[in-house]
Amino acid sequence: MNAILLQPRRLDDQRRLLLVVVLSLCGLGVASVYSSASGDMELLKKHLVFLCLACASIGFTAAIPLHSYRKLAPVLYGIAVILLMLVLVPGLGTKIGGARRWFRLGPVNFQPSEFMKFAMVIAVAAWCASRGPDRIRTWFRGFFPAVVLTGLPIFLVAVEPDVGTAIFLTATAWVMLFVAGISLKHVIPTACVVIPLAGMVVIERFGHVARRIEVFLHPERDPQGKGHQILQSMIGLGSGNTSGVGVGLGNQKRQFLPEASTDFIYSSMGEEVGFLGCTLTLVLFALLLTCGARIALSAIDPFAATLALGATFALVFQAAINMAVTTAILPTTGIALPFISYGGSSLVTSGALVGLLMRVGGERGKVRPWPGDETFAQPELV
Repeated sequence: MNAILLQPRRLDDQRRLLLVVVLSLCGLGVASVYSSASGDMELLKKHLVFLCLACASIGFTAAIPLHSYRKLAPVLYGIAVILLMLVLVPGLGTKIGGARRWFRLGPVNFQPSEFMKFAMVIAVAAWCASRGPDRIRTWFRGFFPAVVLTGLPIFLVAVEPDVGTAIFLTATAWVMLFVAGISLKHVIPTACVVIPLAGMVVIERFGHVARRIEVFLHPERDPQGKGHQILQSMIGLGSGNTSGVGVGLGNQKRQFLPEASTDFIYSSMGEEVGFLGCTLTLVLFALLLTCGARIALSAIDPFAATLALGATFALVFQAAINMAVTTAILPTTGIALPFISYGGSSLVTSGALVGLLMRVGGERGKVRPWPGDETFAQPELV
């Protein structure tokens, strides 16, 4: 099976399929944003501009050789951390809705936590490749440095506050570390201590998180207030039935459902295109997962494999969180639906992650194992 996946022609097929999937998602996004914005041409124009930037980011990141990413990893990580620090400074970062997460750049807002998603994937992959599995399994040269590497940006994002993105970064980084060989005998005891403490701090210091959890459990207690959004989301999804009420004919987006073109665009889609349209979206993300997994399996070295894994997980996990929030499986959090939701930072970051996958799938050469480890030696590309 691996020998088949490693054939260049099959890799090129995966890259073409990946592009078709991404373009299909972008097409759904254009139609959904236009419809959910009730024909707001100004919003559609901005979305199309962001979409062009996302396509440019795919081409740009796909053109950079993998060895350059390894060299640039500390620089990208450092820039992302500095931006996360600067956004917390009053006067530099823009505060919207009680959270200081954005830089205002003329008519648009830039969210540095989105750039950190991209930088974190590269930094963790490069760090794992520089260590090798033997050192990763140790405490002082593996687990502890990994905690520092991932903990600093996660802390800065949580302070904004953006607990949803902080959880997303944690999951992405530690899935990559787990696959790279981080020892569970270090992870499990630490998690058993840190997770309850972090939960207590979040509930104590960030009251809005506790309120969101309460609303998530009992939205009917405040149907006109905090529970309004999730209740209207469920009404929109339910009223779509099998095939929906028709594109552009939904009522929830007009006067009931907030954030219909951003965080809750999946609910707006559900009302207008129904179960079939929502299922199509799920199938497209499943295909994206399949392409990413096959590209990771056929990577020429551990850095490329970990990079492809991280990029794939980041895209699919973000989509899963958004859909879970929209369908009331998880509490509300500000996570966009990749390639579909309106928003410049998210679209460009998603495009950059796809570019990483395209780059890994386009590499040709001899398999390079972990430092001092020959167990990774897969068949050469032929």
